[in-house]
Amino acid sequence: MVEEWRSTEPDYAETATLVRELDELKRRGSALLVVGSVPDPVRDRACETFLGADAARRRLFVVTEGNDPQLSCIPRTHRGADHARVVEYLRPARGATAADSTPLLPVPTRTVSCGRLSELGIEISEGIEALDRAACGLSPAELRLCFDSLVPVLASSEEVTVFRFLHLLTHRVRSVDGMAHVHLPVEADSPVVGRLSPLFDAVIELAETETGPAQQWRLRDRNLKTGWLSL
Repeated sequence: MVEEWRSTEPDYAETATLVRELDELKRRGSALLVVGSVPDPVRDRACETFLGADAARRRLFVVTEGNDPQLSCIPRTHRGADHARVVEYLRPARGATAADSTPLLPVPTRTVSCGRLSELGIEISEGIEALDRAACGLSPAELRLCFDSLVPVLASSEEVTVFRFLHLLTHRVRSVDGMAHVHLPVEADSPVVGRLSPLFDAVIELAETETGPAQQWRLRDRNLKTGWLSL
């Protein structure tokens, strides 16, 4: 999660409240929806923060953008890292199926044909199970899941199907006290954000400000919205 808080307009009481809430999310597991139309480097920077720097953490990447997962938003510092798995969600033009998995990254990788959310869900669940087994039981916040973009999924499936898929995904992550962040690179006031946000513990909007990349948090349970915090 966020290792350091530096508000562009400091409100230290608000920041202290937010830090306490994030500690609770780490303890019981959580799912974050990351929105905002920003350049890839800003999203990568957010990923680095949410994935955490501890090399002992178990990480699961769900890659949906681009034709090469090596060019996806998996931060370079985590490519080929220990305790990591990748599930690649393919576009129809690729014409592959889950049985065609190819180790394109130096970590265990599975591929799933575009349009089959049920298969994608199974692969993600099996990936979590494998990481849980390797850890002899995951500790709170040890699992970090990065879903690099919902856009291709929404383009290939009805929104109600995606909603159900995300409901199961977030429940599975929380079942092992893990932490997932799911990217939806659209404007925060887009209708689809409003419809999907109830599934998540918080919505984080990313933006480029005069002082650099920033984030703004909205926590569902606390009805708390922060000011802009530097990323």
